[in-house]
Amino acid sequence: MYADDLEKSGLKEGNGDILDIPAEDVGESGNGSWINDSGDLLQMLEGSGGPTMNMPIQAVAVPLFDDGQGGLRVTGTRVLLERIVHAFEDGATPEGIVQSYDTLPLADVYAVLSWYLRHQAEVEDYLRRRTEEAKTIRRTIEAKQPDRAELRARLMARRAQKEVVHAPPGQ
Repeated sequence: MYADDLEKSGLKEGNGDILDIPAEDVGESGNGSWINDSGDLLQMLEGSGGPTMNMPIQAVAVPLFDDGQGGLRVTGTRVLLERIVHAFEDGATPEGIVQSYDTLPLADVYAVLSWYLRHQAEVEDYLRRRTEEAKTIRRTIEAKQPDRAELRARLMARRAQKEVVHAPPGQ
């Protein structure tokens, strides 16, 4: 297309596969794509007088990490994936989520939500698994606790006794 511009920039012609765009679709709108020496895909938007924009398009890594306890957290924070997903499902905007969790960068919230929207089935499985794990842990903890019925009866008896002792005379 613009061989002189391509040669001057040190770019190699690409086919758009990095973005999962069929090669035949890349040039149909008058746009071309090239890959520079560092492997970045560059889109060259062509106007009547030649390339008008040279913008690197790179894959964005999902900012999540496994916390070693079965949870996924946003990189650089302690915020769990489920907190972001539940807030989003409850109608919160990415900006609202950032206001609730001030350690979250807005770009990371958008990246996590974008990933979530593309992988909803997997995230729903993860959330279901986390809920079941939480229920199991709760049952284990409750099973180790003493019977609360007896404790409640003792506390109620003590309360009744204090009310009798501190009642005004004649009641």
